[in-house]
Amino acid sequence: SAAQLAQERMELILAQKRVLGFAGFTAATFDPCTSSPPSTQAVCTAPPAGYTVSAALTDNWGGDTNYKMINVSVTGKSQESLIALVANY
Repeated sequence: SAAQLAQERMELILAQKRVLGFAGFTAATFDPCTSSPPSTQAVCTAPPAGYTVSAALTDNWGGDTNYKMINVSVTGKSQESLIALVANY
């Protein structure tokens, strides 16, 4: 389902933040599915037919550089969007 796809991608991204730390967690590195080299995990390489999964990172959430917002969107047979906020603490 779209919700499961969004959750899987979000968990992968949050794990990436734990590995990289807040400073290393940037638009170029935050998503293992699109960073270089891209992850070979199934969540990155084999979404079910008819679904597209994308992710975006917003720095300076609400004008505060201590927060970044992650948005994972799934479109296709059904839609889902998850948002998470990470902090520099």
